[in-house]
Amino acid sequence: MNQEANLKRMIGQRLEMWSKVRREVPLMYQPLSEDEDHHHGQVTAVFREASLEAIDRAMHRDMYLAVVHASNQRRCDGHRDLAQGK
Repeated sequence: MNQEANLKRMIGQRLEMWSKVRREVPLMYQPLSEDEDHHHGQVTAVFREASLEAIDRAMHRDMYLAVVHASNQRRCDGHRDLAQGK
């Protein structure tokens, strides 16, 4: 399998993982009861948004670093191939 296919597969796996995190990980603030949620609806909304923003930032950083790592690895492989006369 070539490096581009590996990179696409890795990115796909990471996107699946982050999508699952967004769907399944509990948010920072969970109301204890419906009554509490009703009275503190704005607080719940703010914490929910902050939770999702934190997950999104982590996802973007992870994806960026994965692509940078793959790019650096490809560059190193190219230099190694040149040094070996391939």
